[in-house]
Amino acid sequence: MYESSFDHFDALILETIVPLAVLVAAELYSKSVNRLRAPTDTNSHKQHILSAWLTMLFLILPVVSRRICQSFTCDAYEDGTEVMRYLRADTAIDCSSLRHDLMSVFAMCMVLVYPIGAPLLLFILLFQHRENLNPPDREEEDVIEARKVETAQSYEDKVLAEALADDPVTSFALHFRPRFWWYEVYNMSRRLLLTCVVLICDGLAQTTLFVTTVAIVTLVIEQETKPYCASFLSAYCNVACWQILLFALYLLLLDAAMTEGFQAALISSLLMLANVALIATIFTETKVNREHREESIRRKTKFVKNRGLKAASKQLNAISHVNIFDNPLFRKNGRGDTAGTSSRGGVEMKGRSPAVDPSPIEIEMNVASPSNEFAVEGISNPIFSAAASGPQSDGLASTV
Repeated sequence: MYESSFDHFDALILETIVPLAVLVAAELYSKSVNRLRAPTDTNSHKQHILSAWLTMLFLILPVVSRRICQSFTCDAYEDGTEVMRYLRADTAIDCSSLRHDLMSVFAMCMVLVYPIGAPLLLFILLFQHRENLNPPDREEEDVIEARKVETAQSYEDKVLAEALADDPVTSFALHFRPRFWWYEVYNMSRRLLLTCVVLICDGLAQTTLFVTTVAIVTLVIEQETKPYCASFLSAYCNVACWQILLFALYLLLLDAAMTEGFQAALISSLLMLANVALIATIFTETKVNREHREESIRRKTKFVKNRGLKAASKQLNAISHVNIFDNPLFRKNGRGDTAGTSSRGGVEMKGRSPAVDPSPIEIEMNVASPSNEFAVEGISNPIFSAAASGPQSDGLASTV
């Protein structure tokens, strides 16, 4: 019931127009600020504003949608001579008045924007990114790690992870496992079922049956799918579904007059203690699982680093034991000495054998071509590669 100066229609206009007005104001502010920013910061600032607005929309969507759906339900009252119909949410509004007709038209437009438009738009936007959120022919654990900037292995994965995290739409899907990229749409639909569609039910019996059915179905879906990447979120949502179901069952007991007085208070206390115990158990188990997972990641990272160091050490040892005088380029020349001279790929090399002179091998390289690699019998030698990468016009001398 509202005062004569502010009724349900006014509240409807306020709750539906303000979010859209905030979005327009934020867009105008972003354009004005971007004029003073560098061109590279413009896109990120705009995405940040849109992400904040979408977060606000997800929070207020059930409340706004319920207000919209309440605009169509009227109750009939008899005064002895005629039947009058008034809005159930605000009996100050006569359902046969022009104001109610205007409100109904406005509410129908807002239905297309909020209860129907928001989930549908989110699904379309996520569907466009489904290949990046759930790449085909890749293991689920690999995709989850690749979507994180700090754990991405390849350069392509890091670029894709940064793009997904900065996108105002796909950032909401990163909380879910790859094949459940659409799950946020399901969450929105579930909340709308319990807040808006339930208004269609006529009477307490239909409402109780509908709420109980939705609670059981969503609980089973939540337990069987486990869609969240983080076990904490899966456990928390599981607890929330149990709370909805237990609350609906308790209200059913109260409406059936099966509990009253001290018994009702006792059942309420037991339900509250059960919820607290369940939440404590879930939090404890989640903490332990997170610690185990972090320890596993540390061990895996350490193993990968050690394996990489061992491989690099083997390569360095292999390079250090290469005897270039086994190569035909450094075999004895026609004069019978061990000095070798070769010209290959525009690189002239002169060497003295350690058997003749124990001093370090001196290699003189005259780079005359753009080639940046020198092959010793088909083996790419990084020593020559680094030396050959200098300017073409200058001579380069190196002592090994």
